[in-house]
Amino acid sequence: MHAAINTTQEAVKNAYSPIVDLAASPNLGAKTILFVLDGLYCGRKFQSNPLHFPNPPFNNRVEPYENPDWPASVLASLDGVALDSVGLDLLFAQTKNNNDADGQPRILIRANADDYLFEMAQADHPPSGTAYKQGGKVVASLGVHEHWDSDETKRYSRNLDPVHGQGIELVYLPLSEAKSAPASATGAKPANLPPQIPE
Repeated sequence: MHAAINTTQEAVKNAYSPIVDLAASPNLGAKTILFVLDGLYCGRKFQSNPLHFPNPPFNNRVEPYENPDWPASVLASLDGVALDSVGLDLLFAQTKNNNDADGQPRILIRANADDYLFEMAQADHPPSGTAYKQGGKVVASLGVHEHWDSDETKRYSRNLDPVHGQGIELVYLPLSEAKSAPASATGAKPANLPPQIPE
C-alpha cells in the first residue's frame, strides 16, 4: 500500500488506489460515521516543520516564523470523499504565490494528488478500470468529489445551487462567530471550528 501512496513521487494518473479498498472495507471506512480532518497545522512534507497559510481564508503572516498565526481549523463531514476534496482545494490554494526567500514553494502538492478521490467517487466505474470489491460485490460510490469554482469564492455545486446541487456544500464558521452565536443559529453541526462540510 505504501508504494501506491508514496508522496516522494508523482501519483500515477488513473491508477488503482488502496485507499478505495480501505474506505470501502466493512471493518474500516464503512464503520465511520463522522470524518474529521485536522487542519491545525500543515507542513511542506510529512517530516517538515509546520507552515503558515498566507492565502485566504487563513491569511496567516509568514514572517517571522514564530508568529502565532496558523490555519487552526477542523473540517468535518459525513462524507469522507467530500472532506478530502475540500482539504485538497485548501492546500492547492496555499501553494500559490507562497515561496520562501530562496524561491522554493513552502507548500508542495504532488501531481494527480486528487486521483484517488476520482477513484473513490466512481468506485463502481473508476477511471482506472479497477474492479473494487468487498465481500464479492462491486463497491458503490464512496462519496462526492468536485473542486470549488475558485480560490476566491470557494463555492461547490450545492453552494451555487442549493436546490438542485448534487455535490458538496461548504459551510464556513469562523471561531469568533461560533463563540458568539446562539445554539439555534449555528445549528447541530458536527464541530464548532471552521470550515465545516455537511454531507
